[in-house]
Amino acid sequence: MGSTTTTQLEMDCHGYYQRYLLRHQTLRPSHRPQCPPIPKYVLESRAIVSLDCDGNTGLPYEYKLGFFRCLALRRGCHPHNLERDTQHFYEQYSGDDDFDGVTLEELPELEKLFELNIYVYRLTELHDEDDDTTSIAAQLIQRSHRRYTNTMFLNLCDSESLKPTRANMRKTISHVFPGGAYKVPQTIFDLLADEGIEIPEDLKYFSYRATFDFECYFKRETEHPRNTAKLTWEAEHIPLSVSVCSNVPGYDQPKCFVSSGSTSEMIQQFVEYLVEVSQESYGLLLDQFSDVFRQIDERVNEVGENEVMEVAAGENNEVSEDEDKVNKDKVVEERDVVHPPLKFQDKLSEYLQELPILGFNSGKYDINAAKNPFFSHLVKHEQVKFVIKRNNNHMCLKTQHLKFLDITNYLAPGFSYEQFLKAYECSQTKGYFPYEWVDSLDKLNHCSLPPRKTFHSTLSGTDITEEQYEYCQGVWDENNMTTFRDFLVWYNNLDVVPFLEAIDKMSTFWQERNIDMFKDGVSVPGLTMKYLFSNIPGTYFSLFSEKDKDIYYSMKDNNVGGPSIIFNRYHEKEKSSIRKEEMRARGKESKPCKNVVGYDANALYLWAIMQDMPTGQYTRRLEEDGFKKQWSGKMAIEWLEWQAYSRGISIRHEYNNTEKRIGTCRLPVHGFHAESQTVFQFHGLTVLHFILIGCYWHGHNCHLNEGKEVNEKRDKPMKKLLEETQRNSAYIKKQEFNLVECWECELVARDEETKHRAATTHCHTTSPTPRQSKTMTTRSIVNAVKNDTLFGCVECGIHVPESLREYFKEMCPIFKNAEIRREDIGEFMKSYAEENNIMPRPRRSLIGSMIGKKIMLATPLLKWYLEHGLEVTHVYQIVEYTPKPCFKPFGDAVSDDRRAGDAGPSKAIIADTMKLVGNSSYGKTITNKERHRKVDYCYDDEVSELINSPFYRQMNVIDDDTYEVESAKKKIKLDLPLQ
Repeated sequence: MGSTTTTQLEMDCHGYYQRYLLRHQTLRPSHRPQCPPIPKYVLESRAIVSLDCDGNTGLPYEYKLGFFRCLALRRGCHPHNLERDTQHFYEQYSGDDDFDGVTLEELPELEKLFELNIYVYRLTELHDEDDDTTSIAAQLIQRSHRRYTNTMFLNLCDSESLKPTRANMRKTISHVFPGGAYKVPQTIFDLLADEGIEIPEDLKYFSYRATFDFECYFKRETEHPRNTAKLTWEAEHIPLSVSVCSNVPGYDQPKCFVSSGSTSEMIQQFVEYLVEVSQESYGLLLDQFSDVFRQIDERVNEVGENEVMEVAAGENNEVSEDEDKVNKDKVVEERDVVHPPLKFQDKLSEYLQELPILGFNSGKYDINAAKNPFFSHLVKHEQVKFVIKRNNNHMCLKTQHLKFLDITNYLAPGFSYEQFLKAYECSQTKGYFPYEWVDSLDKLNHCSLPPRKTFHSTLSGTDITEEQYEYCQGVWDENNMTTFRDFLVWYNNLDVVPFLEAIDKMSTFWQERNIDMFKDGVSVPGLTMKYLFSNIPGTYFSLFSEKDKDIYYSMKDNNVGGPSIIFNRYHEKEKSSIRKEEMRARGKESKPCKNVVGYDANALYLWAIMQDMPTGQYTRRLEEDGFKKQWSGKMAIEWLEWQAYSRGISIRHEYNNTEKRIGTCRLPVHGFHAESQTVFQFHGLTVLHFILIGCYWHGHNCHLNEGKEVNEKRDKPMKKLLEETQRNSAYIKKQEFNLVECWECELVARDEETKHRAATTHCHTTSPTPRQSKTMTTRSIVNAVKNDTLFGCVECGIHVPESLREYFKEMCPIFKNAEIRREDIGEFMKSYAEENNIMPRPRRSLIGSMIGKKIMLATPLLKWYLEHGLEVTHVYQIVEYTPKPCFKPFGDAVSDDRRAGDAGPSKAIIADTMKLVGNSSYGKTITNKERHRKVDYCYDDEVSELINSPFYRQMNVIDDDTYEVESAKKKIKLDLPLQ
């Protein structure tokens, strides 16, 4: 063992090489591991002093006291007295005769005891064969969340028996590609309706809500300790008061909590009052939903244990593409063998308990201004269940009783509170307040309205008018105010009462479109997405499966934003010239600028969303397969579509809705027709081109399963699988449903042409589908793009021919993301970047180019390129979809409402809202879910486990015992239609 200044870790503190700091959880004192030799690179390192043996006795050190030996060295102990001080520190911690060494789990306790931060590393020797050099890499095993003055860094020796229990386990984030089709998330009312429990329309929209607003005073310091050469701290914002108002009966008058010097006390009163309002709201809603709960209870009582176990509820009844899918289905089966209505009861109760609490710009300002006491109180008394956070903006914060939201996420950017109230024609407006005059709580005792000049704002450079000041004086007199505290309460309440009126009108707008504003989304883009996808009957957007996940990454990498191009940095009428340098190079005189005109593309986003969309199941063709057709769809869906077409009915299935679940056991079925109460079951393949026998999956006794006794995929006898399938069919009939079944062998037995015609006739009657040719060539693909018979994406190589480069030089047509270095930019900007230390490293940026290598392009754009002379040099793959302008009715509705707003002032608010909705419709489906993080607020005793998880990303200290920890999500479901 030894001490060292760990230069290889670039640390100023002392580090220690510890051979046996930790033991595995499963070790016992009677099974001590054999001490392995110290690695050679450690013995030879001048940065590490090896203390393998006691310098006084020459005997090996006792390994179990290794931590305390390191601590003694860290505290400056002389090597001759090392064992004495080691024993002293050990006795402070433990007097247990059975002590066998320190574990990772015990380090937080040791940090508290000895008041130091402890970091544990593992050193690994790395050898570069090319350079024949050796280096040492340090892997962080366990980090500290403490903030003590002293820090100790420990190095963990590799030993099979002494591996850490969790922290050094390498785990990766799991990306789940569900396949199938995108579906709007079901609400609790959708789930109940599927069980035959209909909810009155007026109860489907949460009727209660509360508003809040903080006021702060500015505590100024002439010399703030955090001032720097580039940053000056003007003042600290200290919560002064908070007002609350709700529409819950009995709590519909504003209530203001004013600080008496303790912000924590005020926050506690504020949160406790909100919980009280929420509980009253919950009690009222329980009465309104009493009949719904009664119906749920009846269904719970209908389900007996034997009936629940009668079928394997949740069984997919489909062939899986891999064994992971099989295992997932088994988990689902085990999980679902409970009373399903009980889940709905819990979901409904949770829904009714969460009272929406609205603030204006509260996610950025109010919550952060009161962050320390606010989160400290929530962690202790409410428990934060769910957080959506963008940088320091808390978009959504949920506890058992409260759901904090920010109304600015539902408004156009830049909307002020005053504009918000004016837009919704509220009866009251915002008041006036001398913010910069209030710099301490003492000002609350001021016995008169301060002079008009105190209302000046240096931030905005504005003053109130004489008329506005007289209005404030009138308020003071009319309300018999005696101190400025009374004026503060009046002003703060004005920020919540008309606010409540405005959001009532705003939520009515969304309710008319079947959207529950504060339950269905936390922002306008989320609400708009639900509105969009809930109003496209007969249309669906497919998702990528695990097999085709490379398409997802390719599309994601090739997504580019709109270009922002500077053609000329300065133009002025009669002073600057047009193409001055270009004309000079040609030996011509440039013309003077006569006019500068700006153009704005009106409603460009709305126009884009109204164009043909890539709908339906996709067909993929790869170059290495000779562009053979690979269809992504399920044969079961083909069969159901044919049944719907031939019968002239609409059949519900997993692509156009969700799978219907039958009976109290909630057995999932492939297709369902409500009017005739008919169930459609297909016992066959999941994926058309995946060559597995469906009858094999269900144990069907047919020629396809001849000689097979056991299904290896499901590890069950074929006979038992057939019995399960027959039992499920019997259960469906027992529930008094009609049943139409189709076995895979029946479909396979059809003539290929007949099968193809049956599967695609219905699709062809609605819109063109991907091309049916078995193979294609590069030439036929390019021609198909030109004549609009191929719609989707093409991954290709493309370039501007030499003859057209002069034509395109001002605006290179191929936009792509690329790594840009200083050497790649012009001399002027390169010089500017060097002077201001910009782009010291390459930066990924959107650029215009003359060439695209293996670039994925949408066919409408590729067609434009081809029509303007660009050449395709190579085609790697194509992904075909069914083109359909499914969002055109949405675009027309937005345009109509905006025109109506121009015609009549009474509809102006609808016009403004629909403009925002139209703009919000574009881009939500390309949300990068891979960047989403999980946010936890926790106590001191919980934070150590979170920060030592392999998914840990960052930690913020809120107060002495409360922490905010951000972690990557362990599993990310990529279930948005990226295309």
